[in-house]
Amino acid sequence: MRLEDMSTTGAKITVQDNNTLPAKLRLAFSRDARTGRACEVVWREGRTFGVKFVR
Repeated sequence: MRLEDMSTTGAKITVQDNNTLPAKLRLAFSRDARTGRACEVVWREGRTFGVKFVR
């Protein structure tokens, strides 16, 4: 997974295989998962996804 862009409300990510990304996920910014953010996929375009951060 590669982070393409990020804002305070969400992020744009690209994945190797678009069949492996669930509708809800946790986006970790380091190997320490406690630094991650809960996300929901809001749009998909090929292998690129837009996610919004949720609480």
